[in-house]
Parts: sequence; structure tokens; C-alpha cells
Amino acid sequence: MSSDENAVVLEKVSKIYKLYDRPVDRLKEALLRGRKSYHQEFWALRDVDLCVPKGATVALIGVNGSGKSTLLQLVAGILQPSTGALRVRGRVAALLELGAGFNPEHTGRENVYINGAILGIEHEEMKERVDAILRFAEIGDFIDRPVKTYSTGMYVRLAFAVAINVDPEVLLIDEALSVGDMYFQHRCLNKINELQARGKTILFVSHDPAFVLTLASKAAWIHEGRLLQYGPPERIVTDYMAMVISRELRERRSAEAYPVAAAAPPSEPRGESPAESMEATIPNVDVRIGNRDAEILGVGLYDAQGQRVNSAAGGQIIFTRISVLFQREVQRPIIGFLIKNRLGLYLTGTNTLMEGCVIGPQTKGNICSAEFRFELPQLAIGNYSFTFAVSDGTLEDFALCDWVGNAYVLEVIPTQLVHGLMRLSCQAEVKRHPPPALPKA
Repeated sequence: MSSDENAVVLEKVSKIYKLYDRPVDRLKEALLRGRKSYHQEFWALRDVDLCVPKGATVALIGVNGSGKSTLLQLVAGILQPSTGALRVRGRVAALLELGAGFNPEHTGRENVYINGAILGIEHEEMKERVDAILRFAEIGDFIDRPVKTYSTGMYVRLAFAVAINVDPEVLLIDEALSVGDMYFQHRCLNKINELQARGKTILFVSHDPAFVLTLASKAAWIHEGRLLQYGPPERIVTDYMAMVISRELRERRSAEAYPVAAAAPPSEPRGESPAESMEATIPNVDVRIGNRDAEILGVGLYDAQGQRVNSAAGGQIIFTRISVLFQREVQRPIIGFLIKNRLGLYLTGTNTLMEGCVIGPQTKGNICSAEFRFELPQLAIGNYSFTFAVSDGTLEDFALCDWVGNAYVLEVIPTQLVHGLMRLSCQAEVKRHPPPALPKA
């Protein structure tokens, strides 16, 4: 691959820090002009060769202190390599550790323009992007307050909004998304998917194997400052997790069983609906499309006792209620929902037609609510978003009336050990067989 096809190239790149036991030792060494050394060398990175193709999404994995963040800071230009050569093609936007890139004394709006100027974007051009930044960040009047007054979540919202709206060719993310709220995390991951579709190059640090496997086209395993492996995410994540598990087992004197809570029996459904009135609010709207012949008025998730829930356990009975206003006549309404994980992968879903609940023709002004009762699967721990929709037609041929993405987020706490995305509902049995007969001598 030619150099023009690579967005980022590192050739034998190293980063060395001098560590002194006492501040005075640094002065002594300077006065003696190197005749005596008072420091120890710490190699944050050592002889790293790495080529990132244009349009690739590369995950940097490794234990804490392995050098992942240092590598991103070198690519961002915050640090300079001690030895070796580094080349980056295109505009770079970085979402690194909290505090990098913003002046705490300036307002959020001022920092937006400062970041644009650093990246070579003219003031008038940045002015045209401010509205999009504010819509994504959703920090309200705080945009005109000093950044030092921001909460961690507000800071990350603004930093990510700026990073994706300066039209970067290379985007760097150092696990900053983990501090955002649930809705914001889903929104950011949707945006990352959009940037991938547009051919942008992304380097990100993550300790989440599911994140790496879902988003990355390549993975780089950094260990003790060296590039240990670089290639397909599936192979590298498997090797990395095997190393982590082996190290944990060695550090423990005895292998203990994974502690899990006892699974509570599913609650019996009540005779009445969990919600007594129609839904009138949608907690969050990220994407909304459709012809609006029918419009979703509100959605809700409830437990078997009719209490609204924001978290639930695997195996728990859940009710979801979707209220719809028909703005025009709809002959064959279908109301349903989909569940996806925070990486944007749709896991499951259903609708009234699939469940044999046929809704008759609806005239203008009618309001109806669809309720679904289901047992929450034993999903891996994490946040899951619900997308709600209403359409007109059949499962194979329909017109979309209203689609509301990332409308409700539910935190799932598994009651059993889950491997992968969800636990398989399964019964296992072991049968013993007599030993084979030995051949006669």
C-alpha cells in the first residue's frame, strides 16, 4: 500500500520520559551537562511501526499504562516522538482525556471558535457550524458560561460535538464517551457509524471487547509500549482477553466462581394494564422520520406492578406502551419496537402484526395505544435503547408513518453470567457411555 493510501504512519516511533526521584535532581543533571545522570528512563512507547489506511477504524487495546493514550497524543500532535517518524494526512480532531483542548476560563462558545482556529477553520465558517454543535451537545445556556463551571458530562458533550463538526479526516477518541449519559452514548455511536460511512479514519482506545468487535476494522494491541499485534479484531481481541483472564487467574490464589445473584422468578402479570392512561411524552428523540400520517405521542416502559422502569434484570417481565395519534386515515396500522445495544446493533423487536394483534382502519383524530408484555432476555450488562415505530401496510410492503430512534434507554443488569450479547436459554445434559471394548490380543 502506498503512503498516499495511509492516513497515519508511524515508523519506529518511541516516546521516552525522564523520571527523577526529586526535583533537585533535574537541576543537578542540567548543571553537570550530562556528565552524571540522576534520572531513570521510562519508555511509554518503543519502536512502534503502524500504518492506518484511509477510512479504517482502528481500535487500540491493552492494559492501563501500556501506551495507548500516548500514541493518540502523538498522532494528535500534543506530544512529539523522542525518536522515529510520524506522518498524518488530513485534518485531525481529537477527543482525548478530560481537560485537553479547552481553556477552562473561556466560555464554551469561545472554546468552539478557538478549536476551529487551531484546526485552520475561518471564523465565519465556524460560525456556520455552531448551530449544529449546539444541537448535538444540548448544554443550553451553559455554552456562554466558562468551561470550568461545566460538569464532566457537559464537557464531553461539547468536546465530542466540536470534534465531529469540524469535518475531520482523522478522529481520535480516548474512551471519553464512557462518561456521557446513556442517551448521549447511543447518539455518539450513531454519529461514529455515520463518519465511517463517509470514509473517515478513526482511532479509538477501548477496553470493551464488544465495542472493538462491532466498530473496528483493525485492532492494535499495545503492551508495555510495544506494538504486540496488529490485524483482524476478532483474533486480537481473543488473544488479548485470554491474556487478561490468565493474568487475573495467576494473581488470585484460587479461582473463584463468578458471583451471580439468584434469578428472581418472573412476576405474574397483573389483570390490568401497567399504565392507566395513554402515553404523552417521548424521553429522547435522536432520529425521527416518516410521513406522519400517524404520529407517536408517547412511550413508556413498566414493570409488572405498573411502575416506570429505567433499569431491569434479565428474566424480568416488562410492559412497553406506545400511544399513537392518527393525523390521516390509515388502513392497516402496524405499531412496534426494536431493541439495540449501545453499539447500534439491533438485537430483537416485534410489532402488533407479528404478534397476531391486527389493528383495524383508523380515521383522522383517532388515538390508540399498543401494549407489549415480554420477558427481558438475559442480556449482557449495559444500556439498551428502544426505537418505536408505526407504519401502514404489511410486513413486506409498508409506508413508514413515524420512526423515533433512541427514544428510551434501559439499563440491563444480568442475574446470570452472560457470554457474548445474551445468554442462551438452554438445558444441558451429560450422558455417560461404557468404555469401548479393547481388542483381543
